[in-house]
Amino acid sequence: MSAAPDPPAENHGAIKRRRIKLLTTISIILIVYLLGAYGGVLPEKTASWWPDLFWTAAALAAGWRCLHTAKTRTVQHERVAWNLFGFAALSWFTGMLIWDFYEIAAAKLVPFPSLADWFFLGYPVLCTAGLLYYRTQIPTRQHNMIQVANLGLIVCTIIVSCFIVLSQALQQSDHPLDYQIYALSNSILNFVCFVFGVYCYWFYVWRENRRSFRLMLLALFIFAFTDTLYAFHLLGKSYDAASYFNIYWLIAFALQYWAAVEQDGISQIPSRETDDRKIPRAQKYEAIMPALCLFTVLAFTLYFRDRLNDVTSNVMAAAAVAFAFFLTLREWYSNRLEKELMKEVQAANLELEQRVLKRTAELSDAILELESFSYSVSHDLRAPLRTINGFSLALHEDYIHLLDDTGKDYLHRIRTGTQKMSDLIDALLKLSRVSRHTIQHQPVPLDKLAEGIIQQFREQEPGRNVNVAITKNVLANGDEYLLRIVLENLLSNAWKYTSKTENAQIEFGGYEQNNENIFYVKDNGVGFDMQYYNKLFNAFQRLHGEEFEGTGIGLATVARCIRRHNGRIWGESAAGGGAAFYFTLPPAVTRPESETPWFAVPPHSK
Repeated sequence: MSAAPDPPAENHGAIKRRRIKLLTTISIILIVYLLGAYGGVLPEKTASWWPDLFWTAAALAAGWRCLHTAKTRTVQHERVAWNLFGFAALSWFTGMLIWDFYEIAAAKLVPFPSLADWFFLGYPVLCTAGLLYYRTQIPTRQHNMIQVANLGLIVCTIIVSCFIVLSQALQQSDHPLDYQIYALSNSILNFVCFVFGVYCYWFYVWRENRRSFRLMLLALFIFAFTDTLYAFHLLGKSYDAASYFNIYWLIAFALQYWAAVEQDGISQIPSRETDDRKIPRAQKYEAIMPALCLFTVLAFTLYFRDRLNDVTSNVMAAAAVAFAFFLTLREWYSNRLEKELMKEVQAANLELEQRVLKRTAELSDAILELESFSYSVSHDLRAPLRTINGFSLALHEDYIHLLDDTGKDYLHRIRTGTQKMSDLIDALLKLSRVSRHTIQHQPVPLDKLAEGIIQQFREQEPGRNVNVAITKNVLANGDEYLLRIVLENLLSNAWKYTSKTENAQIEFGGYEQNNENIFYVKDNGVGFDMQYYNKLFNAFQRLHGEEFEGTGIGLATVARCIRRHNGRIWGESAAGGGAAFYFTLPPAVTRPESETPWFAVPPHSK
């Protein structure tokens, strides 16, 4: 049989509303309890058993919710764990039923210890078993001395804190030994359960059920804390059923109920093992554990300073030695771990250097092969082209009168093809030289380069009337050879693609935006379709037909020149609406304030 599918995912809004509803219900119940127990609205007899009813109902509700959650679990170990959590609450519920019988039905003081107290002891025992089952199938984290030292610090903190709270009561208690042992055992077992929960949280991966486990862990802590106060009152003969700390038991069962509710929704919450910096979350808490433990001991010492005596001083001295040992263990392991990491970093650096040397050698070989290819293209391919072109020229000069129109057309196509092949070879050689060229950064007056290039175009086509606007004092920081190639190709395209446009216009300039120097070449020519933009800067890709000459390598050469300057290049256009090309370069040298600024107002993108 196939496994049952996961329930449909809830959105975060639904999860948030469910939590708000639950917290509102818990708050109302706690307010009703406080009003009945301390508000003076109930008769004295009713107020005496008012807390008993709430404890009984809270334990029953938590136990039922955990058992309900266990039924929904498809994983065996989770189902057993939540059953044990439910039985733990029901064990406490059973103890409360016996307690209620004495308090309400029999109307007499509950003996201590009684059968009810043994059922109360079942809560930490069953919860510890549940934690043991819960973590059995979960992948373990790697154990290390820092985690062991942290657990040692926690144990020391618990021992010292409990001894500070209970030492005076034990010293003054005249109860029998079995009475004192039981009074302490409940507190100790709950703290052992809590410490084991902390161990499970640190040493095991919890993934989606992290929230429910934290709530359960908080409930165990409140139980341990409340039972310690309970033991203090028992030993000191000052326990009052209406004591304010009784509300903590209700809060603990409410947290357990909430944990079961959260566990029902773990399939709807995405797994998140690390925070935004990819650091395991538990490691952040482990780092502050020594300071937290020392602060806890200090707080207990200051709060119960009137109970300190020679015995507690000796215990605190022994605890200080234990603290020093575990802190030394942490420091020793941290230094050892640092040394191991340094060795790994050094080994990684050595491997990286070797890889760089290997890649450099491979790059050098590739460059040599490229140069050899370029030499072959320049000489070996040009030779047959020159032969074809020479014989076709001789054929044209000596035998053109013997050819009919078809023969003349064939001869013209041969000469045109050889010329295109020659132009293509020149473009490929220029592209290869761009990759091998050693960049020499210097201030380059791009406006002067643009003016010279446009002047050459006017001399080659004196019959064309093109309106060219070039911004003055446009400086760039780069290699003059490569930047000349950039402007030659961009301005050549602008000149070429405005050849069929009346009132042709070409514009060159630059501006500054977001701490970048941006340069542009714009025209009002035929433009290009932006849906083919991804082909624009690739070699041998042309977006126009045979009506415009070209090799399809010019923009690829421009892009390579800009990338070698660590810049960016992009184009904007619409078919028939002109084109605009923008590129960025490193910051230019600072010019005196008295001179005209090199940048202009950002152009409007067409």
